[in-house]
Amino acid sequence: MFDVVEMPMDWPAEVNYHEAKAFCAWKGSDYRLPTEAEHHVMRGPQVSQCLAQVIEFKICPPSPGGGGVI
Repeated sequence: MFDVVEMPMDWPAEVNYHEAKAFCAWKGSDYRLPTEAEHHVMRGPQVSQCLAQVIEFKICPPSPGGGGVI
């Protein structure tokens, strides 16, 4: 029923903020998490349009990662 499956090192992993911050600290001073401002720039203008619609309880345009109705 339970098998041990080797996880390739290039697979994505789901981690929380604290785990990601600890990993950056472990990697060294050259690594850090993006700031909130940097994160918004990376997400692009679609998100700001979507956030404006959330206030009015409208539907956001679908994103590559899924989503839609908020």
